Amino acid sequence: MLTEIPTSLVIFNVILPILFFSSALGLFYWGLSKTDFSKGKKITVGLLTTTGLIGWYLFILLAGLIGFFGEATLIVPNIVLTFIILALTIRRLYKSVTIQTIFEKIPAHWLIAVQVFRLMGYSFLTFFMIGILPGIFAIPTGLGDVFIGITAPFIAYLVYKKGNAIQQFALAWNYLGIADLLMAITLGVLTYPWPYQVIPTEVPSNLIAVFPLIIISFNAVPLSILLHLFTIRNLRVKNIY
Repeated sequence: MLTEIPTSLVIFNVILPILFFSSALGLFYWGLSKTDFSKGKKITVGLLTTTGLIGWYLFILLAGLIGFFGEATLIVPNIVLTFIILALTIRRLYKSVTIQTIFEKIPAHWLIAVQVFRLMGYSFLTFFMIGILPGIFAIPTGLGDVFIGITAPFIAYLVYKKGNAIQQFALAWNYLGIADLLMAITLGVLTYPWPYQVIPTEVPSNLIAVFPLIIISFNAVPLSILLHLFTIRNLRVKNIY
């Protein structure tokens, strides 16, 4: 599968998720430093977070390289089971009081600005244009990501300058960002070539289950959803700052 993908696109799909990951982790550490946690707890939370995220990234990278997510351990492809596991994990992380406290310390406009890395979704459009992803999946997914990525700096600036005056607008933008990601996941599952494929396509979409796109699917997507959720929480609970 890798032989079908230009080297420049492979690099693009590796570098941007790493930058996104690093930026979000930097914000997390900044928020952690502003909490009233004890020094010991800050160190523990920081180490666990870093170890967990790096470990997950490496697992996705290696599993994607050997095609693990395209296989079917049970009756459905591993990519579908992994999405379910990620959904449960996101819910658990969002409910964590410790993580909530950390994200409450991070300004909402910072959390919005980092979504600029959603521009990595442009790769879906590129893969469609060179004929290795189906348009019914790649076009709405790519356009949605690019829109969120392009508008992120402007929304962040408006939140920083206008505050409460654009609270509802900022909330709507974040809900739109989540809706776009959920749409992408849904289309990815529905078009995936397995025995229960709902939407048949001339070009198979199994590329989303292997390296390098799997890095976006299982690292960038859940991270972006979490950032949107905590941004919404900050906007509602703290009423913008």
